[in-house]
Amino acid sequence: MKVSSLRSAVVGAALLALSAGPAFADVEPNNYLYQAEGPIGASVSGSISTSNDQDWYVLYVASQAQLQFKVVRLSGSCSIDAFLRNDFGASVRSLTVASSKVESTATYTTPAGTNRFFLQIAPEYSGCQGQGYRVEFGPTTAVVPGAAMPVAQPFNPEPNETSAQSAGPLQADVTYRSTIDTSNDVDYFWFYADGAFSLETTGEDTCDVEVDLYEADGADAGDWLRGTTAELNEVHTVSVTPSGFTKYYLRLSEACVGAAARFRLSPASAIKQEPPPPPPPLVTPPTNPAPAVAPATPGSVRLKAKRRSIVVR
Repeated sequence: MKVSSLRSAVVGAALLALSAGPAFADVEPNNYLYQAEGPIGASVSGSISTSNDQDWYVLYVASQAQLQFKVVRLSGSCSIDAFLRNDFGASVRSLTVASSKVESTATYTTPAGTNRFFLQIAPEYSGCQGQGYRVEFGPTTAVVPGAAMPVAQPFNPEPNETSAQSAGPLQADVTYRSTIDTSNDVDYFWFYADGAFSLETTGEDTCDVEVDLYEADGADAGDWLRGTTAELNEVHTVSVTPSGFTKYYLRLSEACVGAAARFRLSPASAIKQEPPPPPPPLVTPPTNPAPAVAPATPGSVRLKAKRRSIVVR
């Protein structure tokens, strides 16, 4: 028997043995970061069901864990790519299960604190489909509970083309979704803040949406403070510390019709929906008048008549 035939037979037997693994867990659509399924546990199974399918998952990992993640092929013959991405969507580790292999393993030491990660599974080449896989993380105690990806709330009441027409107030810990409806569409939103806050953005389209934050000057967008983008499969965060109770405008713009952005403000302790209470009125303290003198009452004072001496000569 030729070596190549022997290798194929061994791989085929291994795939057959692995096909009895856990049931598939991926639920479509989970093709992008904002659709990431989860949070998953220490093991998840799925399949690349179409030629351009990708599967995204969200998971949370304990502080400074020596994390190992392994991808096992359950079916198919194309190479499988796997990416472990940090909270911002940037790849921190990647691996490939080549067409001649059954599994591949990578390791990563996580940062301090409990952190959110994303797992992306994709075929190495377009046109491959029917690739079954299982991903295992170890130690199992390193994968901890966390929050699911938020469901976006559509919020784009037109017209909101200027700061004077801005929609709001935005609330904290709500993921808003806004779309660019025309090639020159601009969307304005507003909110108050009286403490350090962050603005998180991500996109739903390959066309990025420009996101700009302004400090309000009355009804006008005054000083430009920060700028970022809402990009597909990336999470961007802008942090601001106001000097006091401040009104802000958020401006979204892009030339691509139909581009969608998701954005979220936090924490709730800093984001306000009402203006600050007016200062109390100034009270002028009264001046101190001279002490009053009580009027005299009859009989209270005796006047002595002055005696005069008369001399007779």
